[in-house]
Amino acid sequence: MTTSGLRAHSSRLRHIACLLLTASCIAVILGLASDLGAQGPAPQYSVTDLGAFNPQAINSSGTVVGYSDAGHVLFWSQGVLTDLGTMGGNFAVASGINNSGQIAGTMSTSNGIEHFIFTSGSALNIGAATDNFYSYGINNFGDVANTIGGGTPFLYSNGSFQYLPMPGCAQGIAADVNDSHAITGSVIGGNCGHQSAVRYCPFRLDAPAARNRGRSMREDR
Repeated sequence: MTTSGLRAHSSRLRHIACLLLTASCIAVILGLASDLGAQGPAPQYSVTDLGAFNPQAINSSGTVVGYSDAGHVLFWSQGVLTDLGTMGGNFAVASGINNSGQIAGTMSTSNGIEHFIFTSGSALNIGAATDNFYSYGINNFGDVANTIGGGTPFLYSNGSFQYLPMPGCAQGIAADVNDSHAITGSVIGGNCGHQSAVRYCPFRLDAPAARNRGRSMREDR
């Protein structure tokens, strides 16, 4: 092949390479555009006036629970705001609701501030007197986690209390529990010093792997 022929052949190869590169770039751009289009625009929100109260929690059905300034638990669902009263106490604060409509909160009674679970029109006073109206949640099994007395975190499940460990700390508060019974909260004082957020993960004592996970969790704290 002559020198001029080699040059022409090389030019054709460069032209083909440029075409392939251009095609690849177009494919990438089209792919990105397709992905962006699939995500769609950001959702728009309407605003609904629920009435004059302090909302605290919302479940997956859009039901909202809270309390009034007068200390009554209020329940909003499908456009209707219902006053559920003081749960048998003098003043009540609702702080959580699960997908079954069970409500958790605290109320002021003659014994101090105690915890309640409201289910199907009936309030259950589970006791566990505490020193403040702490906010806490309720999972879809009806279990709650909060604090008792001057700062001992607990889990209430199936009618029983389980006190949660505080690794050398003076006080603790459990704030919420999920459907896997993992709990989040905070500890402070004692060996902990400043306040620190914690997560409690359940494990079985008779399972070696679980023991290792639990030991690791305690060491991390």
